Amino acid sequence: MVMTTPLDAVPKTSLRARRRARTHDEILESVVHVFAIDGGSGAVIDQIATEAGLSRATLYSYFPGGVDELIAAAYDWLGEQFVQQAEERLRGLSDWRSRILTHAELMAEWGSDRYRGAFYNIVGPKLISATHPTGVGSQSTLRLVETELARAQEIGEVDEAVDPRSVAALLTGCVKVIGVESARNKASADSHLEALRALLRGLDRA
Repeated sequence: MVMTTPLDAVPKTSLRARRRARTHDEILESVVHVFAIDGGSGAVIDQIATEAGLSRATLYSYFPGGVDELIAAAYDWLGEQFVQQAEERLRGLSDWRSRILTHAELMAEWGSDRYRGAFYNIVGPKLISATHPTGVGSQSTLRLVETELARAQEIGEVDEAVDPRSVAALLTGCVKVIGVESARNKASADSHLEALRALLRGLDRA
């Protein structure tokens, strides 16, 4: 017998909570737009409030830490989106090379986006480097690459002499570069992805 949960027993999010969550995301999207366009010069709080259609008081009620908190929150917010999208694309993929390349391809797409590319790959890292040495997206890529390389060793496709952790750190750096270069020049994405494919082929067991 299949047990079902009555609809009235399922926890519901209040309308107020949903509106607050939506406003929270709209603020962070405004942060991304403002900083991506001009690097956040001038009266950024006023610019963000205007972009979001809110007052300064409302903005500070969500982010009392001001600009620094807004930048860090927006960067983490995008990082979580990146991880979610990457996980969706990884479903059904079993080949370790394809799984690693999936992160790089998604990063190239993000880099090509006018707002996300500029903020997530160029502006954001410069502004939060002291407090966020490694972002959510980079941590996810590092874990994935290390796991996939270790798995490839187990099935005999990568030489046992390869240190998965060290190589994963290097390849994660490559993914970051792909994002940065794609943000600067969309046309460069294909050549950088092909270079990464060549590096992955170089890990094949002789």
